[in-house]
Formats: sequence, structure tokens, C-alpha cells
Amino acid sequence: MNSVVAIRPVAAVIAAEFMRTFTRSAAWIFMPLYLERVRHIPYGFIGLIFTVASMAAFPFALLGGNLIDRLGSRKILLTVSPLLSIVFFSMSFLVYSEARSIYLYAAFISSFPPLATVQATADSVVVTHATELDQRITAFSLTRISANVGFSAGPVLGGALSVLWVTTSYSPCLPSLQSAKRSSIGP
Repeated sequence: MNSVVAIRPVAAVIAAEFMRTFTRSAAWIFMPLYLERVRHIPYGFIGLIFTVASMAAFPFALLGGNLIDRLGSRKILLTVSPLLSIVFFSMSFLVYSEARSIYLYAAFISSFPPLATVQATADSVVVTHATELDQRITAFSLTRISANVGFSAGPVLGGALSVLWVTTSYSPCLPSLQSAKRSSIGP
């Protein structure tokens, strides 16, 4: 295991997977609650948005592989990561500004899974190219474990910070918490 983690590209992917899932998981879990409780959008329509978003990711798994073959995983990762940041900052801005258009929320929610799928494909290419055949099971296992730990820890810390920041009315990093304070989903 130490020999796999010592491979810099693999260590970078493991760390990136943790950070990505850690920071995204809380938003992804709480967005449907926000849309239903604050924006009063029916659950059926919210489910449709998330279903379409997930289905949109399918062709991008193939497209991402082709793009990576042509452009390389480094260029893809350097392009997709900032795009995903823009998507999340835009969703945060929509919440903070109390945007009324469900179509804006749907557009940003639907753009996330295709981009994340391309990013995950590029990560897999990096791990595959950086490891020997006998190291790949360990490398991919550590990557998956890191993502799972990040996904479970993100909402825990997000919930704790929302209690702290919402109760003190101080939210310098997460403007959406101020909106949550004014909504029924805030603590």
C-alpha cells in the first residue's frame, strides 16, 4: 500500500477524490431539500431534474474517454475542474440570491454529473498510467475509499459549520448558509 501511495499521480488522485467528495456531498444532499422547502418545488419535479442529470452523464463517459485519448488526461482535468467549480459557485449564488427560476437550478444541477463523469474517467486514466498491473487494485481501492470517506465526512462538517455560522450570523465562506438561515431548513 505504501508503494502505491508513494506514486505522486496516484496520491494526487486519492487526495483530489477526498476533497471533491468532501466539498460536494453536503451541497448535493441538501439541494433537493432547499428546492422543496424554500423554493416549494414538488418532489416529483426535483426527482425529474436529478434523474435527467444522472442520465445526461451516461454519454459523457464515452465522450470523456474519447476526449482523453485525443487531448490527454492532464488537459481534461485542468479544464473540467474549473468548470465544476463554476457550477458549484453558480448554484451557491442562485441560493444566496434567492433566484426564482427553477430552470437555472435545473441547468446547473444537470451540468454537474456529465462534467464529474469526465473528471472521474480522467482520474482513472491517471491511476492506470501511473501504476503497474499488480498495483492497480490497491490504487483504485484507495481512491474509492478516499471518496467514500470524503462523501460521509462532508455533510457532517457542513452541518456542524452551518450550526456555528448560522447561529452566529457569520458566514464568510458559504453565502448559501445565510440563505439557509432565512429559510425553513436552517437550524
